[in-house]
Amino acid sequence: MKTNSIIGAIAGDIVGSAYEFHPVKKMDFPFFTPQSTFTDDTVMTMANASWLCDDPDHTAKQLVSPPRLRRTIPHVALE
Repeated sequence: MKTNSIIGAIAGDIVGSAYEFHPVKKMDFPFFTPQSTFTDDTVMTMANASWLCDDPDHTAKQLVSPPRLRRTIPHVALE
């Protein structure tokens, strides 16, 4: 798996988070604003990337409840 693809997906999600409910129709807009933040999609992207890279057997238990992510961002519900 290419790391740049994961970074791009996460960056795109964070950039888009500020415009999710207030979309812009122009190409010239700030990428990162004070309202930019990670979202549930960011967390799920990280969970899937972790599962694909760290669990060679791709077990359902690791996909549903990745322990490393739960320790890293404990306030986000992954179960």
